[in-house]
Amino acid sequence: MLSQTAKAATLPQHPCTPELARLMAEWTEAGFQMPSKPTQAIVQGRNGRVSSGPEVTSMVSQIRQAIIDCRNGNVSAVRQHVASAEAILNRQS
Repeated sequence: MLSQTAKAATLPQHPCTPELARLMAEWTEAGFQMPSKPTQAIVQGRNGRVSSGPEVTSMVSQIRQAIIDCRNGNVSAVRQHVASAEAILNRQS
């Protein structure tokens, strides 16, 4: 689950850290849990947010890769992953 991973992840101090931290805060606020099945049609979040299993799985993958890229100092890749995750997350607000 990402929230456990995210809590355990200490973000490095790179230029990408603020935008990644913002995304992780938005993710935590959204409150999506990993779907029980990857193709689950409806995944409930907090405050009436609804997404699909594939969308939640995609957001989790993007956030995890952004954390890895941030640790490696790959700021442009972090920005791409953050933008991809935010695009899906913002559709759910």
